[in-house]
Amino acid sequence: NSVNQKKSEPAGSFSAKLKQKIIDPFLFSEHPPKHDALGTALGLLVGFGFPLGLQWVSLGLFRMIFKFNIVLALALTWVNNPFTVGPMYYGYYLMGSAIIGNSTGINSDRFLELMAPLFEAETFLDSLSGLAEIGSEIMIKWAIGASITGLLLGALGYVATYYIQSHRQQKREKMGDSS
Repeated sequence: NSVNQKKSEPAGSFSAKLKQKIIDPFLFSEHPPKHDALGTALGLLVGFGFPLGLQWVSLGLFRMIFKFNIVLALALTWVNNPFTVGPMYYGYYLMGSAIIGNSTGINSDRFLELMAPLFEAETFLDSLSGLAEIGSEIMIKWAIGASITGLLLGALGYVATYYIQSHRQQKREKMGDSS
């Protein structure tokens, strides 16, 4: 055994779960690159651009229209989670305020207090109710920032995944041809 050899991680560790849920579906995908790229794009678009509680429902609706790697998309929606939601949403609000040209007028503590109904939502209907309670001025600024972020990162994710999966597929085909 080499000193530099890594010890295997326990099956229940965070990195093992990350590998199983995100990396393996990506690396071992037999789908065309477009299929995985669209899964990445939609997962990032929904994860960054849609409020918690509406994400998986939104992916389900997208799935009725498009064919994509749903496992990869579902995994990537978790970029937005209970630990990241506060800073992300406040950043969206600041971005939207800057784009509109209005000063924010709300510090992060007050913003988080106003967004509490959405953060505390446990169901799809709770999320819709929380959105209604927040107020249109805040939601418009938030939606602008979230939409731009989701669209931009979704597009970048599509390009990167298509590139990676195309090269992976070409390499696999070359290895198959040389056998």
